[in-house]
Amino acid sequence: MEKVLKVLRYGHHEAIVVTVDETGIPHAAAMGVRAQGRGIAIFPYINTKTYRNIVRGSPISVAFTQDSIVFCRVVVEPQELRFREGRVRGVYILDDSVDLYVEAVPEALSNHGTRASVLLKVLDAYEGCGSLIAFSRANAMLVESLVYLTKLRALAEGSFSGDRSEVGRWLEVLRYSLSIVRKLGSGELIRCANAVMDELRRLGVVI
Repeated sequence: MEKVLKVLRYGHHEAIVVTVDETGIPHAAAMGVRAQGRGIAIFPYINTKTYRNIVRGSPISVAFTQDSIVFCRVVVEPQELRFREGRVRGVYILDDSVDLYVEAVPEALSNHGTRASVLLKVLDAYEGCGSLIAFSRANAMLVESLVYLTKLRALAEGSFSGDRSEVGRWLEVLRYSLSIVRKLGSGELIRCANAVMDELRRLGVVI
């Protein structure tokens, strides 16, 4: 657990949560994670597959990575994801460039409007193959754009209960983030930025 707390020492972090549905099929979603006591908390929207899987008792894995391409695959290219069995029975983990895996079970769940707070009991934590990336503004900004794309999706699906007057600021963040990716990023990052733009257009959002 000390390793997990160290990874989460800067407060709110982004991670990838994998749950399993009633047929045994794994499902991945990007969301916020933070340390809470001796456990960790995740915050899914209550109208999502992740939440439904947790309610029905799915075990959970959390993948921590610094690689924005992994987040991009989860958010806009889920058909590209690969999974494999974890160490704990019934757990699936994301088979990708992951720095740390956490396998857990839900210990407490509470709803707050359209989001839930799920406290996880950590069963195991171990290193993955690693993302091995020096700090990159383009890499960080791609993750930022994916965070706000997810917010806009939630708004479009009616699962967002926050301040809708914030939407203008979200669009400004998206414009700036994607401009940095295009200016400083590699071809692979720019391809993912274009995938974000395609998804925004699908939602009817113009930036």
